[in-house]
Amino acid sequence: MTKTENQIQEDILIVDDSPENLKLLAKILTENNFQIRGSNSGRYALKSIEKKIPDLILLDIKMPEMDGYEVCSHLKEHTSAADIPVIFISGLKDSESKIKGFEAGGVDYITKPFQAQEILARVRTHLSMSRMKHHLEEIVQERTAELQEVTEQIKAALNEKEVLLKEIHHRVKNNMAMMSSFLQFQIQQVTDPDALQRFIDTRSRIYTMALVHEKLYHTEDLKNINFKEFIQDLAESLIFSYTTFPHLISLNTDIADVSLNLDRAIPCGLIINELVSNALKHAFPENRKGTITIGFTIDPEGRYVLTVSDDGVGLPEQMDIEQTESIGLKLVPLLSGQLDGEFAREDKLDPSEGGTTFRIVFP
Repeated sequence: MTKTENQIQEDILIVDDSPENLKLLAKILTENNFQIRGSNSGRYALKSIEKKIPDLILLDIKMPEMDGYEVCSHLKEHTSAADIPVIFISGLKDSESKIKGFEAGGVDYITKPFQAQEILARVRTHLSMSRMKHHLEEIVQERTAELQEVTEQIKAALNEKEVLLKEIHHRVKNNMAMMSSFLQFQIQQVTDPDALQRFIDTRSRIYTMALVHEKLYHTEDLKNINFKEFIQDLAESLIFSYTTFPHLISLNTDIADVSLNLDRAIPCGLIINELVSNALKHAFPENRKGTITIGFTIDPEGRYVLTVSDDGVGLPEQMDIEQTESIGLKLVPLLSGQLDGEFAREDKLDPSEGGTTFRIVFP
């Protein structure tokens, strides 16, 4: 190969304590357009490497003061020189010496006497492999930088989405609160008892949906709400809204620590709203004391089980829930269907005990 064919000269450091070997190797390599540096000891070789990192090292083993194994091991311990390909050239032909050379960090082993073509072939092969390695490392670094940039863009987009979702939940909650205020104003103007009750029920449903969005607004992932906290807040609000003397109604809860997403939280919350408000309106006439119990657990099959019960006067025995005129009780089966759930009233063995229990099971 002539200089015109290879315009970029690669730097090769030859380390050998024999002047004849140094001259011979230098002649072979310079005639093939390689840039050569020579050193007759391991210590001088290390100093030369500190000044300038070579592209490849041809390293003798048997040298005074520091042998080739020590030189190679020292290089591999230093990050800046650890990737230099080291080819051992030695008169030691036994397998143990060769294995020791590879264990020290060498990439190849040539025995003396050597042939010029073998030297050139192995040097070119390892230089080519080294170039490919560096090229791949550059590609990896470029791709890593690109991935980091894309990752930052994705993070920024997710942050923007989070801010947007928070704003949406906040605005929905505020809009519903405004609607609730309008209804409250209208309620003060209504004198018809049936119309008044319908306004109050509608305001309660709006509050329930607003509460879901308020809880989502304060969550980290903006997807799931702590339903235990939600049920407690909703039930307490309903007791204060539907009763003249809230202290007469006790609230018992048995709620598992679970979270629901928006698609489940709203219908489930509305079911609780309808059943609790219905109990508050009808189960405790003439300001009688009573207890409402809400359960929300998970059965052995992994399904959610919602129960709402009271110890009030109970529903009439002949009452058919599917044929009832109560809008709330009509809504509950429809909302249960949205959850792919099963809705049922649980009758007591002794009707004289009073009270009512509703049960909804959904996946």
